Amino acid sequence: MSDWMPGAVKKPITKHYRARTGGARVNAQIDHIAVSNADSLYGFFSGAGVCAHMYVRRSGVIEQYMPAWSKSKSERVGNNRTFSVETQGGFGQEPWTPQQVKSLAAIARWMHDDHSVPLSLMANSHTHTAGIGYHRLGIDGNFPHDALFGGRQERGGGESWSFSRGKTCPDNSARPADSVSRIAQMPEIIALAIEGHVGFPPTNPGTPSVPGGYGLDLDGWWGSLTTFALQDYLSTEEDGVVSRQGRVNRARNPGLTSGWDWTGRFWDNGSLVIRALQSHLLSKGFSPGRIDGRIGPNTIRALQRYLGTNADGELWDQSPAIAALQARLNAATL
Repeated sequence: MSDWMPGAVKKPITKHYRARTGGARVNAQIDHIAVSNADSLYGFFSGAGVCAHMYVRRSGVIEQYMPAWSKSKSERVGNNRTFSVETQGGFGQEPWTPQQVKSLAAIARWMHDDHSVPLSLMANSHTHTAGIGYHRLGIDGNFPHDALFGGRQERGGGESWSFSRGKTCPDNSARPADSVSRIAQMPEIIALAIEGHVGFPPTNPGTPSVPGGYGLDLDGWWGSLTTFALQDYLSTEEDGVVSRQGRVNRARNPGLTSGWDWTGRFWDNGSLVIRALQSHLLSKGFSPGRIDGRIGPNTIRALQRYLGTNADGELWDQSPAIAALQARLNAATL
């Protein structure tokens, strides 16, 4: 289980970290609209008294500001159990972009796989209702009495998620035309998440956090330093370890050296950095097979093809593919 989503741009705002009280765990993902065209809310949230866990740009890029174990200040009474997701847009009548829909589905899938949040549309904001929802479920106002566009009062009460009566979030009116309604897109988002083919969104191809780049030797050996660089580049937790890998792949890949943990079991989720790499390859058009966090022939072939080396599905001593990976990481062009 990870508190930081692989593939999201990790931008911690530690001043907002507050543990969920009473041993509570997240059981609901709540989607919002930020009423902002900014590419990031990091600066705003850093200086504000409120903060959401995530922000999804129109391009589909996800920024994460808070770990899943912490509670945000976005759903008022529901903060202790919710995971809040803000989205870019809101100055006009517009739906979420296809990229946002896919990223919201990817978040929902991650919430399900790593935090056991049900992949079902929430019917209300009652304390024990779990699943994928949206802000209006917990807002009072003069809303329609129907399955999608009703608010808290129309659904028989529940937790109050806002002090603002009549707030229409994540839409711009009480009932917009379905063709431009974000709320009407919620069933599609959940259907995509259930299909399980969304993977993780394209990762942040930004500048390495190491001044002057990673400085990896192009030696074709994948050890802890190469893993540290890959974890930094793909915005996953950085410990230099590729965890929970199956022993069956160890002997076939002698180019994988220090920092590889070969104690994985069949039911483990594998490594976060390998899951992020698999999703990155998929976003580039190279299928690694299942997004399961395990290095194996399919993932290695996809990586080798992407790097333009011989695709035999194995990483040998002084591997050309590993050397090419190290060169891409040094140049920040993976």
